Amino acid sequence: MQIQRNGTSLIVHLSFAVSMILALCTLPAAASESAAAGRVFLTFDDGPINITLDLLDELKRQQVKATFFINAIHLDGRGGENEDRAKEALRRIVAEGHVLGNHSYDHMGHNRAAGVYASTAASAYRDVETDLPYFIPMNIAPVNDALGELAAWPNNQIGTLARLPFANVWAFPNMSSVCTWCDASNNAFWHPDARARADLEVSEAGGQLAEVLQKRYKIDSFGWDIQWMPADWTSPASNETLPPATKIEREIVTLLDGGRYCAQPAQGESCKLPLRSKNVVILAHDFLFENGSRGRGKDINMPQLIKLIEVLKARG
Repeated sequence: MQIQRNGTSLIVHLSFAVSMILALCTLPAAASESAAAGRVFLTFDDGPINITLDLLDELKRQQVKATFFINAIHLDGRGGENEDRAKEALRRIVAEGHVLGNHSYDHMGHNRAAGVYASTAASAYRDVETDLPYFIPMNIAPVNDALGELAAWPNNQIGTLARLPFANVWAFPNMSSVCTWCDASNNAFWHPDARARADLEVSEAGGQLAEVLQKRYKIDSFGWDIQWMPADWTSPASNETLPPATKIEREIVTLLDGGRYCAQPAQGESCKLPLRSKNVVILAHDFLFENGSRGRGKDINMPQLIKLIEVLKARG
């Protein structure tokens, strides 16, 4: 693996696509010569909320940069989370050198019935005309207002970088050169992992939205290679069902080694390669690391996050 020592570098070129996501910028570490070569990008969705401050504290201690795809509804105190310090967390994300991305204003809540949070990609999106305003301007203007002078910092990518809630959609320039096996040209691309679970992670309306964001507003959409998520979202203590760091490490290393990783090996399908060779994007969620109604996330999962970062740094 290569060690990225330039953790403070924030200005990046769109032509290098995934390199926009500055993550796991490590301290110098002794890397095993047999370790897989590659880079890991750590991303968090659905903040900023109060626990984001604790995540930022840990990332600072580890000298790691991450990408936060955020929902501005938390800044208005309407996101239904512990979020009274959301603006403080937002400003720290940018001030401390992390990348800020667009995750829609309300996590597509405008398309869900009252009191319903969970959704699928197929039901989360209605049409471009309905859904586009929740990315532009509704999730950009309030963020920049809250950031004040920090809005001009280059790592504030709220107007150039997006992730679609519920949908593993990738859409950015030169897709075919980035992913030679995708044959996607400049069109929206759905990751093979998403295709295998089409009822959960594929949305034609979402793909159309990603294309409009890119072609009309120059906002690129990024999905993920590995989602670090609870084994049981329906559990009253879902946060406590998050798989351990060792499982995620194995998945990362398998992808970086160039072998095909199968999410459902019993079926002999749902195999995938990282979208960009030797680059693995991890999706996590801020709220998985808090103690609260979903269980003891801070007590159980925060140590696992630290363990994952430390083991990846040790591998180089």
